[in-house]
Amino acid sequence: MEYVESVSKGLEFAGIATTTDVRSGPAAQHIVNEAEPASETFIAMSTHGRTGIGRLIMGSVTDGVLQTAKVPMLVVRSNGDSPAPGTTATIKILIVPLDGSELAATVTPIVVELAKALSAEMLLARAVSIPFSFYASADYSAPVNINFLGAMEDEATAYLAECAEAMKKSGVASVKTAVLRGGASVEIENLSQDTPDCMIVISTHGRTGIGRAVLGSVADRLARHLGQPVLLVWPS
Repeated sequence: MEYVESVSKGLEFAGIATTTDVRSGPAAQHIVNEAEPASETFIAMSTHGRTGIGRLIMGSVTDGVLQTAKVPMLVVRSNGDSPAPGTTATIKILIVPLDGSELAATVTPIVVELAKALSAEMLLARAVSIPFSFYASADYSAPVNINFLGAMEDEATAYLAECAEAMKKSGVASVKTAVLRGGASVEIENLSQDTPDCMIVISTHGRTGIGRAVLGSVADRLARHLGQPVLLVWPS
């Protein structure tokens, strides 16, 4: 309780109203239960970035919340150091990965409000790569692959431009786009590392169990490996 009270006092000193609640039992379930009934709520947690068998068997409170929460969740990977007194986070750019699906687009209402509230620039990103099934086809040639990839990039460029225009009409002052060539998780991670003061806002399927461990997801990988904050949004 003393620890929670000390954190609360630090937030109140920064001008943020807080309440505290200490409970016994499964931490992840208590957090989810507290957040689910509340409106206009999101969960903010740190993660150690555990991967592999250790993550699958041992799990963590953050893992448990990621698997079951249905409200937006902000994940910040811990580097093991306590923030210096008076430290503030600066978010100037919101990176929004989009793949053309309705699921990915579910972040739109939230990211628009965030961009306006933070006076942040929005960067819409889409990664394109040739599916493995294309290489496994019976007959192909290098020029065909290059043409196919070029067509995918053109389609992605047009799609992002359409999304950017819609977001500008919703009141976002600055919206840029980036078409990336390669695997989505790796390219989005590289983009974020090259973009100071950014936060990623992405939708997630919330996979659990073996399917999550084997298949993973772009959102899960980003939340677990990035040093930058990641806001995960579940579809309605």
